[in-house]
Amino acid sequence: MSKMKTFLTKKNGLILLKALITCVFFVLIYNKVDINSTVDLLRNVDTLFVYFALIVAILEVLIATVRWVIILNRLEIVIPYIVALRYLWMGVFFNQALPSSIGGDALRGYFLCKHEGCSVTDATIGVLLDRIFGILGLVILIVSASSMLFELIADPIIRWGLFFSVVGAFGVITMVMAADFMPNKWMHWKIMQGILIFSTTGRRVIFSYYGLVSIALSLVIQLSFVFAVWLLANGMGLNIELIDVFLVIPITNLLMALPISIAGWGVREGVMITGLGYLGVNPEAALALSILYGLLMLVVALPGLLDWLWSKIFKF
Repeated sequence: MSKMKTFLTKKNGLILLKALITCVFFVLIYNKVDINSTVDLLRNVDTLFVYFALIVAILEVLIATVRWVIILNRLEIVIPYIVALRYLWMGVFFNQALPSSIGGDALRGYFLCKHEGCSVTDATIGVLLDRIFGILGLVILIVSASSMLFELIADPIIRWGLFFSVVGAFGVITMVMAADFMPNKWMHWKIMQGILIFSTTGRRVIFSYYGLVSIALSLVIQLSFVFAVWLLANGMGLNIELIDVFLVIPITNLLMALPISIAGWGVREGVMITGLGYLGVNPEAALALSILYGLLMLVVALPGLLDWLWSKIFKF
């Protein structure tokens, strides 16, 4: 009981810390921009472009489900596409709605265990691999645009921050995937035993035809994010080229994956204001675009909420 209380105390402490960091980001942003101008921009958005962006964002969910099904099949976890779509969409909602960014992933793993008969280990690997493929897609896009980014960014602090973010993400993935090559004296740790299982299984998936297809789908998903934000920018009347959005959004999504704020709010706004600022977009317009992007993601997640409520009412 005491261990449970300690765990809950730490968890609540982390949530409060994330909330504090999110608030700090928004206070800093509030002091930098003219909020009234941002509100005016949001009021005058062309809704037709928003509808198009919404369609693209929904397609992202459908493609992400294909990727997850491929990963699960490689792990010999066979479930119908529509079932995987329900699990993933509910996960998308909880990732957007809960203070913890892993809430939706934990829910996906729970459903795999409860309704599909998976072990906790297999369910965890299936969900975490899906996450890793998503991050790999981001890293590949950022690296492909690195030369343009370094020409665009003059601030050495931001340059090095970007460099270490990409190297850090790739380094963590590499270390996890190569855990079984680490010294044997570390293997008695319980957490290392779990990582070891994930490492050997993960490499079997990544270095296969299924892995290549999953990476390709990850690139399509991330490029779809870029296109959706570009549509929103056009709806706001911003003079931004598609290549400009391509330079900013993958970095934004990568930094949003860091579990330091609530659902990436605050981080997304700060990165987009800074990144788009280098492209000549004023802070008010960048903030409006970032908020519109965040709201779009919330709207896309709503079917997951409806499905979850349905499952609760009818005991799914």
